[in-house]
Amino acid sequence: MVGVYWAVNAYSSGPAGGDWGDNVIYPRVRVGSGSHNTLSCQVMCKKWGWYTYRGAVSQRSLTPYKSGLSYTY
Repeated sequence: MVGVYWAVNAYSSGPAGGDWGDNVIYPRVRVGSGSHNTLSCQVMCKKWGWYTYRGAVSQRSLTPYKSGLSYTY
């Protein structure tokens, strides 16, 4: 994997972002009771050292109850 593009709630809680060189992202999300977030992401992959392609867009739902939590997908 080369990188990840991501967005939260269709850009409403902050600008979309990306991360290159690893598979970890740090999006800003709403926290607290009833704070529903939809995280959309798309990975970029390289094949044969030169051909780069995008994976399918994936969506996950997050409802964190406090700050500082980590999620793994």
